[in-house]
Amino acid sequence: MFEATDNQKKLEELKIDDILLNAEDHITQIEPGLGGEGGDEFLKQFEVTDFKAEVSWDDIIPKEELDAIKSEEQKEEVCST
Repeated sequence: MFEATDNQKKLEELKIDDILLNAEDHITQIEPGLGGEGGDEFLKQFEVTDFKAEVSWDDIIPKEELDAIKSEEQKEEVCST
């Protein structure tokens, strides 16, 4: 499934200190109008709004249906024991 290569050996022999000593140093400048996180316009797409509905279970499931479901469940419990 995986082809054997010598990449693992190369990674194990890699000397990170030597790489860091020879690495180039770059200073990144933020363009005017952009925030430090990549821009306010980009972040606005992730804003969320909380919505609270003043609804109770009685509004969703009528009391008669709820009572019927509960009585059915009780019958099933009695039959299963």
